[in-house]
Amino acid sequence: MTTWTQSQRDDRWIYKHWPALWGVLAITSAVITGVVFGPNLLDHPYWYAWVLIPVAWAHEFEEYFIGNFWRWYNRTCFKSKEDFFPLTRERAFVINGSSAVPLVLQAVLISAFDFNALTVFLLLSLHANAWFHITYTVGEGRYSPGAVTSLLLYLPLTTYALYDLWIVTGAVTLPGLVIGLVVALAAGIGLFTYLRRTAQREPERLYPIYW
Repeated sequence: MTTWTQSQRDDRWIYKHWPALWGVLAITSAVITGVVFGPNLLDHPYWYAWVLIPVAWAHEFEEYFIGNFWRWYNRTCFKSKEDFFPLTRERAFVINGSSAVPLVLQAVLISAFDFNALTVFLLLSLHANAWFHITYTVGEGRYSPGAVTSLLLYLPLTTYALYDLWIVTGAVTLPGLVIGLVVALAAGIGLFTYLRRTAQREPERLYPIYW
């Protein structure tokens, strides 16, 4: 049985080129949404749940295809000596690829069954993600890959959607928002902790000043 190294796995076509495919997905899903809902899109009570799909893919396209998020994240957040460690091409594909299912599912659930828990969780996660990019870019004076779509798309869309669900319609209560935020932050911290522990197992690949 052939044993693949991480470098060999990262060289697989899908792991190297998925960011470009995300750009295609963003455009395709935006066109489909426009065709299905037409000029009355904003009349749909949960239009933001559907718009969130192409917006999220556009954000990931900016992160990885335009901004080389791997290099920035690994070298900035982990002081890695390498562009693809501990966040490898493979891990990035798994993380972003697996998010596609809940991204589409939340739009279906909230539209068909008024089930908004998944939508709220994603909105809070993406809202926090937007501030992560924006605060770094402003605070450090350096571009964080994903900052443009965070400022122009994520922040206004998630803010409006959360305001609508909480203040306008009352579909979500304050305790519900707090619980959603705690879960969203826990998920983000859990992912970071996993990558940090992965990095700590091979300290020779990091600048020693960090650890």
